[in-house]
Amino acid sequence: PSPVMHLLRCLAAALPLPAAAVAYDSVVTFNEVHYNPAGTGEDGEWIESVRLPLLSADSRWGYSKICRKTGEFAHAMAAVRIDLEHRRLRMVLGATESAPVVVDHEMSSSSVPEPGDLTAIALEKLESKGISDPIDNRIRIAALGRAIEKCQQRNCA
Repeated sequence: PSPVMHLLRCLAAALPLPAAAVAYDSVVTFNEVHYNPAGTGEDGEWIESVRLPLLSADSRWGYSKICRKTGEFAHAMAAVRIDLEHRRLRMVLGATESAPVVVDHEMSSSSVPEPGDLTAIALEKLESKGISDPIDNRIRIAALGRAIEKCQQRNCA
């Protein structure tokens, strides 16, 4: 897929939670987006609908991308969203040579788990998907650590 489609897939994976788990006040919806690639015929890239939920006032998010040079494809990327009100956490790890790895986690309290616990959960999920290269996973976990750090620094109230 093109870089635009890959980015949109990562965003779509990172933002919404299962509809049954959370009731939102409103959503932002994009319909009928066409990236307009030249000469692709019927296989042109379309995004028919993307729904972005309105986040609660105490939601936080962070994103990090690791690459060698500006503008280069990512060696690792991670997005984290924590919804303290609904006690839900979602981590997405991209640049995995396949679909992004999504980790949904239900928090037992309204406090954010320790970064070490979150990276351990993510590493376990990567390995369960057969993504086990120790060097690549170390870079992915570094991107996740940076995204968690940004998430903890945000004040979304």
